[in-house]
Amino acid sequence: MPKKKRMKGIVGIEAAIVLIAFVIVAAALAFVVLNMGMFTTQRSKEVIGRGLGEASSALEVDGSVLALVDSSRYVDTISLPIKLSPGREAVDFNVTALKLLLSTGGSYENILKGIYYLTNDSNGNWLLVHVSGLKLNNMKEGTVTIGGTQTTVTYYNLSTTETPDLSNITNALKDLPANYQGETVAFVVFIRSIDDVPPDTVLEFGEKAVIIVLLGSNDKLSNYDCFTIELRPIEGAPLTVERTVPPTLTADSAVTLG
Repeated sequence: MPKKKRMKGIVGIEAAIVLIAFVIVAAALAFVVLNMGMFTTQRSKEVIGRGLGEASSALEVDGSVLALVDSSRYVDTISLPIKLSPGREAVDFNVTALKLLLSTGGSYENILKGIYYLTNDSNGNWLLVHVSGLKLNNMKEGTVTIGGTQTTVTYYNLSTTETPDLSNITNALKDLPANYQGETVAFVVFIRSIDDVPPDTVLEFGEKAVIIVLLGSNDKLSNYDCFTIELRPIEGAPLTVERTVPPTLTADSAVTLG
């Protein structure tokens, strides 16, 4: 009779153990793959967000650009109202560069020299409070009540209890130290702050500011002259504003440039 062969088989519990092992290994690999996929998706989202942020400006024009005309019918001051763009981070003007290009040939890099804050004290007197940078002549230092809080500041008294216009502010800013007289310089003036006391150098959402450019004696603009102002914050695309002086200018007046 032929000899019977003995064959070993796998019982049910052994097969289950092997199957479970394969399932665990497959689950671990699937988790790694899903985790890497989610990580890659998140990183891609962050990169796209940063790219969009750099492509759009953190600042935007908030109204009309104005120019002041002197007695000789030349534009000697430019006013640019600005605010923070919706959804953007606050902009620190201490690290913001301002570039000015003139069709008459002038080209200036980083001419932002000082930051000020327009407010009135408890007596209704309007003050131009120094925040940072270049100080004006004839400024005083004292304790004034601003927003119900007493604070010690360096300020320029605008000598008016009426709401000051651009001419009042500009006349104060023109009281420059001797080494800046006749030079082209620019200032930031906060005209609305969400703080109760004089603000810092940061423009936040809900605040308003005005860029005021004082044109030097050799840079004043006449009819049909053009200028370009470029504000470059530390993050985001620069805000570029281009305007042309109208064909007719009236002495000692203000003109809207759109």
